[in-house]
Amino acid sequence: MANTYDVDSIILNPINSMFGQGGQGRVEQVALTSDPKIGLVLKRLPMTPEAKERTKALVKFCLPLLSPFLAGPIAANLDGHDEIVHLASLATGNDLENDNRTFPENMEINLHLACLFTILEEHGIAHGDIAPSNIIITADGSVYLIDFDNFTCADTSVPAPTMAGQAMMLAPEIRLDKQVPTIESDRFAFSILFNMILLRRHPADGQAQVPSDMDLVMTSRIWPERIRVPCGCFSQQANSQRLR
Repeated sequence: MANTYDVDSIILNPINSMFGQGGQGRVEQVALTSDPKIGLVLKRLPMTPEAKERTKALVKFCLPLLSPFLAGPIAANLDGHDEIVHLASLATGNDLENDNRTFPENMEINLHLACLFTILEEHGIAHGDIAPSNIIITADGSVYLIDFDNFTCADTSVPAPTMAGQAMMLAPEIRLDKQVPTIESDRFAFSILFNMILLRRHPADGQAQVPSDMDLVMTSRIWPERIRVPCGCFSQQANSQRLR
């Protein structure tokens, strides 16, 4: 059939070839030929042996079966010479940078994200690229986690990712020691994300003007919000009074 895609025997109609550009590949919007109401996204990645093994593992996880809000790939073509093509569910809505809700609603978003992170952690998977642009909020407040191409997992036979993640979200061990993402570094990134969702700002806003400032602030071992907003419970006097 002309003007259709075949991804692992799933026949698709192209909808929008300019849907988006991920950090590692181009993203197109497609729909099932058998049911055009079911929207999906098709991502094209450069073919390398490492990317092929990583995509194979990612499809095998079948993340949407763990939670429909984990928008990981469900099928892939891995036999091409130039590119890898994988297929994932379509998450429609706003990313966090373009979403504006009340504080109680943002608390619910954080709770939902914490549940998604817990599911990944229980299966030994780190997302590896936690950032506002990879969180999609639907009109009814549902939360999707997308773009798993930078994942790491407990299976040591799966090649490590080639990217560290987004600079503003990096844990100290990645920022300073160039380690690969882990569940622990995901936890750090999630703490930054939760701060951004609730307070509508990055913890280092106003304190980091250049990358070296960001490195210093985010590796100080003191959470930046603690410096920004002095709290009596953190003061030396309050601590000494509690110890008496």
